[in-house]
Amino acid sequence: MFTFLISLFLATFSLLSDFHSNYAKALNMTDYCFYFHQGENGESRKSPNAFQLMLQDEEQKSPLKLKHVLHSFPLKAEGRYHWRFRQQQAEHVFWWVDVSDPNQVLPMYQGVIFAKLLNLDKLPCLSATKMRVNSRVAREMQVAAAASGAAKGGGGGGSVKSTNRVFKGREDRNPQNQQQSQQQAQQQRQQELFLKIKQKKEAAAREEAERRKNETRVEKLQREHKEKESSQKRVWDDVDQRWVVQEPVQRPNRSRSVSPHPQSQVKQPQKVDLMDDLLGGGPPTTSIDNNNDDDNPGNGHVGISLDASNAEGKSESVAAAIKGRVDDMKRKQEQAISQLRENENKKEKDAADLDSVRARLEPKMKLWAEEFGKKRAIRALLSSLDKVLWEGSGWKTVNLGDILEAKRCRLVYKKATLKVHPDKTLHYEPEKRFIASRIFDALSQAMTEFEDKGGL
Repeated sequence: MFTFLISLFLATFSLLSDFHSNYAKALNMTDYCFYFHQGENGESRKSPNAFQLMLQDEEQKSPLKLKHVLHSFPLKAEGRYHWRFRQQQAEHVFWWVDVSDPNQVLPMYQGVIFAKLLNLDKLPCLSATKMRVNSRVAREMQVAAAASGAAKGGGGGGSVKSTNRVFKGREDRNPQNQQQSQQQAQQQRQQELFLKIKQKKEAAAREEAERRKNETRVEKLQREHKEKESSQKRVWDDVDQRWVVQEPVQRPNRSRSVSPHPQSQVKQPQKVDLMDDLLGGGPPTTSIDNNNDDDNPGNGHVGISLDASNAEGKSESVAAAIKGRVDDMKRKQEQAISQLRENENKKEKDAADLDSVRARLEPKMKLWAEEFGKKRAIRALLSSLDKVLWEGSGWKTVNLGDILEAKRCRLVYKKATLKVHPDKTLHYEPEKRFIASRIFDALSQAMTEFEDKGGL
């Protein structure tokens, strides 16, 4: 049974081969050359290209040669090509034969000419592994051709010429030279990349300079504001729940400067504390000694303290004037002390009120400014601003559809910041000042992100 199946399979295969050969002859497929491009996208031997051979009457009877194919090839103007033709060795066994001589007879496979082309002007970039494999195959072909020529007695006219395909970058097989060439190529690419980056930076600098020449005053102020914000260091204030600018710490200059004339140094006036001065505990006068000479006290300017004891030995009018002056000075001291204490008490009261207002309104303001822990966009803040402002603020409700346009959104933002600007809310009560401060900070941060995204 097994032998019968094998016999049936061989018979069927033979019939199919005869049918293929007869069908090719019937269609006169010997007048066509089938080919595909090696190493190009979309090209495969399973779906080859074809072109008809333009043969004269006397050439149709003679064997086909490479010159006939080159004469009829439609892409001969595209560049130089290397031709390899499929040659049948046994039934369904073939190999590729390189043909470069125009007068060489072309091998055939199953009655047709089948070739694959390599464009020598557009060689593919092969890896080092493929280069070594191709080099080994070329050497084996040369050895086989030499052995075949020796066996035939020096080579006959009908032998097929084997050509060694030379690709770009394969001339030097020394690993050291290859490494040097790769390093040089890498350095050249880096230099080209640096040059391109430098040219882009110079072009950008020229465009920026040209743009600054033609910018308006508003654009200049906006640019300077952005540059100032980018250079500032902002930190989060947990107490006020807002971003504040951290001023740079100025370190004291520890270098000692020696005056070339130490005798000409001037004593600085003695600093007197304000409370001590008002209460009369500090020195009433100050003196400046220009020459620092104890033997000549007349060079300094000595002040005279106002006291009731200075009226002794004076006339009644002078004593009355001194007494009135002393009483007036004491009265002003008491007024200044009471005013200072009142201001201190007011500051403490405002701080306590602000803390209570913060504890009471912070959840509401945070719910308005954030959504699921993320800062809300400027349009969402402006459209819901009326929900957090105090009554009687004069703010009109803004619909979200009215501020979809970037220009309209910026205009409403300016109106809102004018309403809650810190300079305009100094005289407000603590609750309003806290609300205005939180709104101003949230709007400023949202507008910064809005401008960074290009007004989207």
